[in-house]
Amino acid sequence: MEAAGLKSPDLYFTKPTPEDIQRRMQAAQPQQQPDAAMQQLQMQMQLANEKARMDGENARRKLEMSAS
Repeated sequence: MEAAGLKSPDLYFTKPTPEDIQRRMQAAQPQQQPDAAMQQLQMQMQLANEKARMDGENARRKLEMSAS
């Protein structure tokens, strides 16, 4: 550090407490997975959205066929 012209390494390095280390490790861990009930609801919503999209597409095709 001194060879690089820096007077005090304390300005560039921290001394974290064990609590700081634990808190940062927990923050770095991935978020919890949603519980089974929430996953089920999400899947049902995705299915309903996909069904509505397909129904709309089928209705559009029927209109195109009847207009021809």
